[in-house]
Amino acid sequence: MTKTCQHCDRAFTARLENRKYCSRTCYRAAHPKTSSYGPYTKRNTTRSEQGTCKADTGAISEAKVEADLLAHGFLVYTKRSTHGPDISAWHHDQGWLIEVKTGFRYNPTGRIMTTNSATHGAHILALCCDQTIRYINANTRRTITLDELRADHPVCSH
Repeated sequence: MTKTCQHCDRAFTARLENRKYCSRTCYRAAHPKTSSYGPYTKRNTTRSEQGTCKADTGAISEAKVEADLLAHGFLVYTKRSTHGPDISAWHHDQGWLIEVKTGFRYNPTGRIMTTNSATHGAHILALCCDQTIRYINANTRRTITLDELRADHPVCSH
């Protein structure tokens, strides 16, 4: 049976009666995967489109966390080794080890995900995604604020 593609308006021979598109390419062009959070993309798509490798993406996330901590009055030290937590932050003789992770939004649910949640002995997990930073207590996995860290009774005591 000859039908007309609903995307490109070309005639094609359909094997099934309910077929609307001449090819998978036309189907995908007519139905881009989307959610309420915008177009669906695989995790690495945006990074490769920007020409940024995985190591650079991690370094950018670390720089964002460092800037955020500095803006909130913390003293920030970064590591020179490839092992251990990424940042140590200090505020009024209280110190925290912070592991930075670059997250991505899982579009069907809108949840922020990361590929690996290993903390390398850190007290705080800083998750960077969509221009936001979430600080998570590494022991309880509860989201915390920087005000809680600066309080007299910090989330992580030494």
